[in-house]
Amino acid sequence: MENKALLIFTILLSPFFSIVAFSQNLIVNPSFETYLVCPSFPVGINSNGVTNWTQPSMASSDLFHSCSAFPILDVPDNTISVGYQFPLTGLGYGGMIAWAPDPSTAPIEFLQNQLSSPLVSGETYIVSINISLADNCDHYLGKLGVYFSNTQVNTGTNAQLTFSPQITYSGTFNDTVNWVTLTQSFIAAGGEQFMILGNFIPVALTNLPTGWAGVNSGVGRAYYYFDDISVELDVSLPVELTGFGVDSEEKTNVLSWNTASEINNDKFIIERSIDENSFFVIGVVGGHGTSNESLDYSFVDRNPEVGHNYYRLKQVDCNGEFKYSPVRDGYWETENWSIVIYPNPSDGIFKIKCKLSQKVEVRITNLSGKIIFNKSYQDINTDLVIAASTLKEGACFLTILEGEEVLTTEIIVIL
Repeated sequence: MENKALLIFTILLSPFFSIVAFSQNLIVNPSFETYLVCPSFPVGINSNGVTNWTQPSMASSDLFHSCSAFPILDVPDNTISVGYQFPLTGLGYGGMIAWAPDPSTAPIEFLQNQLSSPLVSGETYIVSINISLADNCDHYLGKLGVYFSNTQVNTGTNAQLTFSPQITYSGTFNDTVNWVTLTQSFIAAGGEQFMILGNFIPVALTNLPTGWAGVNSGVGRAYYYFDDISVELDVSLPVELTGFGVDSEEKTNVLSWNTASEINNDKFIIERSIDENSFFVIGVVGGHGTSNESLDYSFVDRNPEVGHNYYRLKQVDCNGEFKYSPVRDGYWETENWSIVIYPNPSDGIFKIKCKLSQKVEVRITNLSGKIIFNKSYQDINTDLVIAASTLKEGACFLTILEGEEVLTTEIIVIL
């Protein structure tokens, strides 16, 4: 049979693009290199004593290895699946019947690995498998699954496993020439220490693509090789922020930022300060979950303070973890406004930074226009403290009347 070139295609089924640090692969013997008995006959992974790999049922998945002196399970040429494939790395790989028309004569097989350590609750793990369809297959699958269990599975029967896998790879898995890399991430419940690969969809419900023009041996099955399996803690940056700036437009400050990628990004909380020390929430913008596309965001601060306004983004993951962006300064000034109100939001005590030589009236109204605070002041040369004990949590309006000048701005009370 004609030799095949080793060519790898990658399908990213859980898109992410970020800086990734190295992490430990929790799969022991990921490329089926270590074993007790070199394969000579398809007696199954269990009988070969493949390190950390077992069969979760009586259906016998296979070890292919160059150590074999028998063509039935040799590498690269084997007769059990009339296949021809070099290992992706090393000298061996695993194989299984993932679909057959009659499971009573050709049971659906699975591969099970005991991880080096249990998964941690709430942590995200990246799971990658490499597959190649055997040459003699009449059919191929559009879905393969990965199921994680806290305990080892051993059903003692040939019946197909129908667990609900935490990961389902979807695609067109019909490449008999190349190894195809499938990658997806998931959040662990905690305690999972066994991983099972295979087709968990019942044979009668498995969606088999039509028109497959393979070697067509007549066995009517889908047999796959597996190599270089990995389960690694996701240490990639959840959100890659590529830009963050502030521009003044009329009586507002416009915040703009963009991301190159996102993983489980729930939201951005916008915070503002006038002294770079005490920050207050002024708004929230929803994230896009997981994306490897460049995304643009914006937020309009319609009530900036006169002078320096310091802004930062609090990026929050779906699991509640967060991190802060660098601080950006948005300076805003106008000849008409000579008063600064801070902090805003506040717990009901606001300060007015001003210098006035005439009478000024301070009025606070709720959103319905009802006056809930009204007081006059004279000859102010320092910060004016407004302590309105009757304010309720939420938004209201603070109005300052100085002669013919009227300033109205929204204030937010957080109790």
